[in-house]
Amino acid sequence: MKILMIGFFSQEGGAAIAMQRLSFALRASGVNIELACARGNSANCELLFGPLRKIINRVVNGLLWRLSGVLRCETLSLNACPSGVHNFINNSDADVVHLHWINAEMISIRELAMINRPVVWTLHDMWAFCGAEHYTTAERYSIVAKPEALRNAIEPCAHIQGRRYSLKWCRSFVLDILNIWTFRRKEKSWKNWRGAIVTPSNWLGETCKQSALLSKWPVYIIHNCIDLEMYRPIEKTDARRRLGLPLNKRLILCGSASISDRRKGVDILVQSLEFVNPDAEVVVLGGAIDVACKQRFHSMGYINDDDVKSCLYSAVDVFVLPSRADNLPNMAVESIACGTPVVAFNVGGIPDIVEHKQNGYLAVPFDCQDLARGINWVLNSRDKHPASNSEQCGADISYPQLSHNSRTKAERSFSPQTVAKQYIDVYLNALSG
Repeated sequence: MKILMIGFFSQEGGAAIAMQRLSFALRASGVNIELACARGNSANCELLFGPLRKIINRVVNGLLWRLSGVLRCETLSLNACPSGVHNFINNSDADVVHLHWINAEMISIRELAMINRPVVWTLHDMWAFCGAEHYTTAERYSIVAKPEALRNAIEPCAHIQGRRYSLKWCRSFVLDILNIWTFRRKEKSWKNWRGAIVTPSNWLGETCKQSALLSKWPVYIIHNCIDLEMYRPIEKTDARRRLGLPLNKRLILCGSASISDRRKGVDILVQSLEFVNPDAEVVVLGGAIDVACKQRFHSMGYINDDDVKSCLYSAVDVFVLPSRADNLPNMAVESIACGTPVVAFNVGGIPDIVEHKQNGYLAVPFDCQDLARGINWVLNSRDKHPASNSEQCGADISYPQLSHNSRTKAERSFSPQTVAKQYIDVYLNALSG
């Protein structure tokens, strides 16, 4: 059985990382995997675009990025430009084509329905069953479809957009038109197209099942996998010495591929730090956070080395993920695999990773004080006598137990062997029609 995996990026971004990790897991299970991407420099990935196509794609995506900024919205993908990628797929000798993140004008909506191979599509956001936006709100989705259950499921995403609905009506009007136009093209082109949908989180899977576009497709919920040999617990003192971090401080890790992305909720984290133990220090992975507060910051910059990232997760006491909406964030999975508890809001697919007060803390969306309460709860669990603060912080479990629970959760839910077996079953079902 040969599987052709298709994604826009070969290595950049969470979807690309998830795709690469899955390909390694499947190869280890004996599956023949071929990767093809629009952009990247991975040695094991065939590039779909030639020099001219790359230039055209960059120009179009640059215009769409500017349009998103003007409309004050999340990423937009129209998938309106023909690219011919479907011809590459149809001419391949693959038994099954496995789509991942295929936006940024990589392939048009119409061309997707022209694929003549069995299709498995792993969704990394909401775009496939919504309009032009990748994460949308209940109000925005109601423009293109009306299932009340679905509107309720995506209601928390309304916090992504901030004050957009109080801006001039023309911005909202233009975005409405783009969403309706994109949705109607999907509805028309995909009317007789069928494949199998895989979602990494229960939240996205249940939302997809209730959608107007994809409710008739079979939907499987399979978590992303992680290399548990690479991401493993390391003794904290050794990890901190290696990274040059203070040995006698409580350390809070936060980070994102895009610190400025409002959906990632860094602004909420900054507010919550006002209520966090002032002796704690913050380690930032990714872009720098420019804020004046009582905590000291350690900027680690962007780290692509898995070994260094594993060391960093082990060095800190808690990883904080203040996302307003998220599918199954890789960083949270990486953290628990290294035995580091996670504090996050109870939204999206995060409950698939964090079990409240077992391997972390699920805060009330989007309460900065409750987020701080969760951070303090984990930090206090490192004390020898956490019960002394139990009334205030709820420190009713020791840190070693939190760490053990985190690693156990990673081994139980995100192991490459388990995920690979689940995907092989999906491929076999797709082949059998």
